[in-house]
Amino acid sequence: MIELKVSETASRLLQRAWQQDVLRGVRWEMAYQNELTVGHIRKARMTGKGPFPVSQGRLGVRTNRLRNSLRATQPRIAGGTVVGSIGSNVVYAAAHEFGYRRIPARAPITRGIEDRKAQYEKAVSDAVVRVFETRGLR
Repeated sequence: MIELKVSETASRLLQRAWQQDVLRGVRWEMAYQNELTVGHIRKARMTGKGPFPVSQGRLGVRTNRLRNSLRATQPRIAGGTVVGSIGSNVVYAAAHEFGYRRIPARAPITRGIEDRKAQYEKAVSDAVVRVFETRGLR
């Protein structure tokens, strides 16, 4: 799980009213950011000839199977939270992400999300503010 901080303006507006419109705006923005992040992970975290040092959080490419399998789920609203994920259905993806026996955790997906954390924070904050501005509530 990656925690995101929203701007002070967005936080103040959220405290006034946490409406479904805001959650929907955040959901759509998160879906867009997740797709951008999948592309980032493919280009920056799963590319080139390995092996790379574990500290880099990168994987070399042999068959493109793992890289091509990366997908973002459609974010959903669960109570007052927007939940989405990025992952793969390739069996060995978990070993690279979390580690397994003699395979150290490289966490290319988590690190790829962390690489783009600032973009997520700005985009989510902007989405919240945009909802309130379109309603004339700011």
